[in-house]
Amino acid sequence: MIRKTEGQEHTVEIYTDGSKNSGGAGSGIVIFENNHVLLQLKYRLAPECSNNQAEQLAIVKALQTLRDFRHLQGLQRTAVVHTDSNITLDAIQNPINHQRLIIEQIREEIRALENDKWSIHFTWVKAHNDNLGNETADQLAKDAASNRDGETAYSKIPKSAIIKEIKEKGETHWQQEWKASTKGETTKSFFPNISQRKSKRLQMGINLSTIVTGHGTLRSYYYRFKIKEDPTCVCRMGPQTSDHIIWECALLQKQRETLKNRIRKTGGNWPLTNSDLANNYTKWFQMFVNSINFDTM
Repeated sequence: MIRKTEGQEHTVEIYTDGSKNSGGAGSGIVIFENNHVLLQLKYRLAPECSNNQAEQLAIVKALQTLRDFRHLQGLQRTAVVHTDSNITLDAIQNPINHQRLIIEQIREEIRALENDKWSIHFTWVKAHNDNLGNETADQLAKDAASNRDGETAYSKIPKSAIIKEIKEKGETHWQQEWKASTKGETTKSFFPNISQRKSKRLQMGINLSTIVTGHGTLRSYYYRFKIKEDPTCVCRMGPQTSDHIIWECALLQKQRETLKNRIRKTGGNWPLTNSDLANNYTKWFQMFVNSINFDTM
């Protein structure tokens, strides 16, 4: 098996493609013989299957179909498979890649065809580039993926899909426990959604940890544990809590105005919720928090 060289002619040209959408996964195949469309095939995969699996199953099915071309003999037994999946091409040609079942099936089909005097070649084609064969295979794959009543031609779920499902279930359970918990109310005001929090790359330091947990050097926190006799902020406007620091403290008026102006310049509104502040304006929020000198508070 080699990549096709420019200008090389083949009796059979095969275009394969895969598609993955909310309805499922599908494979599409268009087979030309002497520049005439001979066959159009489509196969549905289990909804949990990946787009790569759909791409690769299309090649397996195309090569299996090629075995039935008994009317072609001798020098006529030359075929090229066009795919827009570089991942698949690289995997087929990687001799140490033995972990993917469909890739092994492709290699087996190639060996069987070569033993039957076929010359098999592969090329990469650019997707959605007004190539009739590729566009037709793409549409067939999409049709198969969307056909929920169609027969399932392949159902071996990839390890990555299983891991993803386990993580999603774990995160759902985590979210339920987080929502039901009576603890961490301050943190929940900033991060009510576990998934959203995980997506944020926070530069977690003492200041940010103090604000989003309500713990640490805040006077209200020290007062709870009788470390300080008074929870009132140095500004004397109220208890020194996270909300007071962000929204009220007179000592931080300048920093607060800077934060407010930055948010408004990006189209945001003021005031807003702790959650919006931490998740939608993370950069400006962190800059505000890092500007606080708790030693003087």
